[in-house]
Amino acid sequence: MTFLSPPSDVGTDESKLVLLRKIETDIEKEMSDGSAVLVARGGRIVMHEAIGHSDEGNGRKAKIDDVMPIMSLTEQQTASALLVHDQGQVAFC
Repeated sequence: MTFLSPPSDVGTDESKLVLLRKIETDIEKEMSDGSAVLVARGGRIVMHEAIGHSDEGNGRKAKIDDVMPIMSLTEQQTASALLVHDQGQVAFC
């Protein structure tokens, strides 16, 4: 990962950004071809990079301005809900 601004300068815990390595792992396991990632806080960009391929069949590397297809949002919404629950930011009744 390459940081454009030090995470600590914008109040972000760098250790939590390591979770982004899961994207790389998913690409290596061929669960995804590629991704464009943007992490920002307070209007300051911490990280902006492309990982993997946008068209693996043609060997085209992903770029930060690529448009990626989204097949399903169910898993992302569930993961987000569980993450904020684990952080104590929300309670399920």
